[in-house]
Formats: sequence, structure tokens, C-alpha cells
Amino acid sequence: MTQLDDFLTFWSDPITQQNHSSDPAKLLYDVRLNQLAQLAELNRRTLDFVVPISGSKGWSVGFDPDRTDDVARVASEIQATKEKLKSLSQDVAEFMTLSKGACTFRAPSDELSRFMRTGTMHQTTARRETRKAMRLNPKTLLEDIANMPAVKGAYEKLTNHEQETKNAIEDLKDRLQKMRAICEKHSHS
Repeated sequence: MTQLDDFLTFWSDPITQQNHSSDPAKLLYDVRLNQLAQLAELNRRTLDFVVPISGSKGWSVGFDPDRTDDVARVASEIQATKEKLKSLSQDVAEFMTLSKGACTFRAPSDELSRFMRTGTMHQTTARRETRKAMRLNPKTLLEDIANMPAVKGAYEKLTNHEQETKNAIEDLKDRLQKMRAICEKHSHS
């Protein structure tokens, strides 16, 4: 199964559509459905130009010679729609690569939120330990409080978390930005 197949299978489920109706990735699915419907309508319109034609080998079916401009216009629209579908398929594959196989923004967004919440938790713990040490040791210098084991340990955890997750956070933000750009590109289709 290709990434496009995975994406289409995911979004074709009505329950998925209901549960993720506000996810920007649904737009890619909706645009694809609209383009497929447009392509089907254009293909149907070509039948309006088909007429029986008498030739040297008898009767056959062909396009009305008096409507070649109309046939060319519809053929051009069909080609443009097929190119849009191809571009959209490539963008869905890129979206799936950026999201590491997720069909929505949820997984990468949740991962980013988890990193940020953990950082905030470590920051809150470090501040709380500093205030607690200041309250328990009111005459101690701030430098000495910063070197107390509980305070120092809390700030080391914060620093370690920041160092461990800095690249991952930047990567997630970059990937989410690129995913949004893909959806934005198709929001005017």
C-alpha cells in the first residue's frame, strides 16, 4: 500500500472524518474528491461531442468535426485536472513523509506539545525548588541557594531536557510548518 492509499483509506472512513473534521489534512482529501468529480464531469462532457462518422471502412464513432475547438478546450481542462491530481498525490506523499506516516496533524502536534509540557514542568519544578530553598534558608545568598542539591538537580533536569529535545522540537516545528504549507497550497483549489 502506498502512502496515498493509506491516506485515502484513513480519510474515506466516515467516523474518521467526523472525529478529525477540523484537521487541516482533511482538506487534501476533500480537494482530491473534488478534482476526481471534476475529472468525471469533464470526461462525461466529451461524450457531448461524439457523433457517428462515415468513413471508407463504414461507420465509426468520433468527435464532431464542427466542434474541434470545444473538444480541445475540454481536453485541455482534463489534462490540467490530471496534473493537479498528480501534484496533489505528490503533496500527500510529502505530507505523509513529514508526519512520519500520520494522516493528520495530531501525532506530530501531540509530540511537540508533550516536549513543551515536559519543559514547562521542569521549569516550574526548578522555580519551586528555588523558592522553597529561599523560604527555608532566608539568610543564605542566592549563589549558595543555586548550589543546593535540590535546586541544582532541578535545574540540571531542565537543562538536560532542553539539550535532549532542542533538535527534536525544532524538527517538529519545521515539519509542522511544511505540512501546513502543503495544506495551504491546496486550500484555494
